[in-house]
Amino acid sequence: MNEKKNKSLPSHQNNTLQNYIYKLFVIHQGNQFYHELLALILKEMSSEFGLIGYLDESENLVIPTLTGEILACCQIKDKKNILLKSDLKGIFAQVISQHKSVLVNNSEPLKTPDGHIKVKRVLFVPILYNRQLLGIIAVADKKSDYQIQELQKLEEIAELFAPVLYGRRHRDLFEQSQIQFFQSAKLASIGTLAAGIAHEINNPLTILSGFWNIIREHLSEQMPLSPELDEYFSNGGNAIMRIKDIVQGLKDFARVDTNDHNVFDLIKIVNNSLRLCHNIYQRDDIEIEANILVKDALVCGNQGKTQQVIFNLLNNARDAIKEQKRNNAATSQHPSNYRGKILLTLSQSNTSKEYLLHIQDNGHGITESHTHQIFNPFFTTKNTGEGSGLGLYISHSIIKSMNGSITFSKNATTEGVIFTVHLPIYEEISSGVKTPDTRNKSKGVVLIIDDEADIRKMLRVFLESISYKVIEATNGIDALDALQVNGIDAFKCIITDLKMPRLSGFELIKEARARGFSGKIITITGNIYLGDDNTEELEILPLIQGQLHKPFSKKDVFELLERPLVFVKEEDHPQQR
Repeated sequence: MNEKKNKSLPSHQNNTLQNYIYKLFVIHQGNQFYHELLALILKEMSSEFGLIGYLDESENLVIPTLTGEILACCQIKDKKNILLKSDLKGIFAQVISQHKSVLVNNSEPLKTPDGHIKVKRVLFVPILYNRQLLGIIAVADKKSDYQIQELQKLEEIAELFAPVLYGRRHRDLFEQSQIQFFQSAKLASIGTLAAGIAHEINNPLTILSGFWNIIREHLSEQMPLSPELDEYFSNGGNAIMRIKDIVQGLKDFARVDTNDHNVFDLIKIVNNSLRLCHNIYQRDDIEIEANILVKDALVCGNQGKTQQVIFNLLNNARDAIKEQKRNNAATSQHPSNYRGKILLTLSQSNTSKEYLLHIQDNGHGITESHTHQIFNPFFTTKNTGEGSGLGLYISHSIIKSMNGSITFSKNATTEGVIFTVHLPIYEEISSGVKTPDTRNKSKGVVLIIDDEADIRKMLRVFLESISYKVIEATNGIDALDALQVNGIDAFKCIITDLKMPRLSGFELIKEARARGFSGKIITITGNIYLGDDNTEELEILPLIQGQLHKPFSKKDVFELLERPLVFVKEEDHPQQR
């Protein structure tokens, strides 16, 4: 019935109607555009009920507008505004699958599932553009039977509306892609900022941590520390370690915009996430509790992106709790007695093939009508400006890229929700190579290169306390001069920073090896990722024997110095930064 020989609308009426549809397209944003158009259609068709629906990217039928009376009369709980492709039945399925209109005039109400509104007369027409099905228009319950001319009239309206709907859907998709682009750019900027902050904190933190241990050791050698003073040192050391953990969390987050996959301990990422957000949530009167039921949880993926997933789920839980508080306050249901709580539980599945991270809240929960949409891009139940609708979509994509999944269920004890992150357990393949237990106890001269004087001084104290001699340099040029003056074989080890003025650590290492230096080279790094180009890092991996990650301890230095001379292979650190 879509190909008509006789127009039921005069051309001037066609033009007027088409102009009105274009006007609605320009003036109205969001679903108001569909509401106004449906009101026009119902008036033109003298019908009581109606709806407009369009097909989304998954060929589900989204219904942005339908007559208010339908909502009022329908007895279905948690009414949905989207019909999944798999759930399309009856006339809906017939129109969508055959691309043909349907006219029904019955003396008795049509057979519909219990609770649905009962109608006797209906018109369904497909919305087609260049033979592509975009959606449907339906009207129902005209006071008298629908005639073939009225069906043709509705088809003409659908034909006039088709290019507008096509343009509207493409405009919406373009706007959504812009939002996603800006969101990605914002995340990248935040990651860069986090990397910069972590880098600036790392140097003074390394100095503080090193000298704190030096002072404690020095005092202990002079006299036994009193219990009170020993407690002070322990408390100070614990505070330093807290700062170190927070910085590590920032460093992990700084890598959120990379696609690197490596093996890491999920427990560490969970703890880092909690440290970063604990105080913020506490100020919102939300208690966060962690229940770690495994000793370690090795998985393969991207650390920064995994941390982003945890942040997204925690933020959703916080928003749900705050919404529940507002609801309680509005209904006077003892709002002062309600306390927000988030429980994280990390466990191993019964099959022992995956780790399960449950994030459980006692917020307002998810309505049944939204359960099938929450992982869709740009879907949000928050007010305008409060959410982009990308958090769960991005989180789902990240976990899927790690061969995992995210599921959710209702909290059995509260109105809240439990999100569960499923990640496969990493199974390490043994190479059969055993690390020798023997330690090289010979002492010698160590060349230290760092443009931070306090770091050089701290390393000097560390090294001299274990019987090494030290020569210092502030940059790569001075270091090469020291090698030339003292002889290339005079040094047992070179410990060098990588980012330095005049000549970087990267160039120094390559030049030292080119001149024949065969001793151990150890690099000092903040392990900060600031860009996609890691060529220099990969080039020097075969030339070094280890790395000191800021902030490091005397024990870290000792272990690297005493380790047997074995060159690092690039495949041992495929994602080294």
